Amino acid sequence: MTCVCNPRWNEWVPMIERRIIGHAIRTILVQGLNIAVYDGEDFALKASTDADDIIGVIGDTDISIFNIHNSTGFLTGYIVFIHGNREDVLSDYSMGDEIEKIVARIEAEVEAS
Repeated sequence: MTCVCNPRWNEWVPMIERRIIGHAIRTILVQGLNIAVYDGEDFALKASTDADDIIGVIGDTDISIFNIHNSTGFLTGYIVFIHGNREDVLSDYSMGDEIEKIVARIEAEVEAS
């Protein structure tokens, strides 16, 4: 469950960031990809498809980097979230068709909601 009311969200993550990051998690997982979360210090979570586990490690530091892997473990790319940037939380991402399509979907979902 990636809704903003999920109790696993860190209390310091603003609602707008929860909404954007929640869209990102859904968009990535629905494609059968895995997310590993790097928090600027260490991998807080190895590649996972469990949205609750992913949400549970977001916001402990000022950055969350999603390393996105396909089902065979190949690193497809990354998306960087800088906490505290509110609606600009999605800060950077790697180049490549698959990641650029994911980011475009996230941005479209956020604009539509």
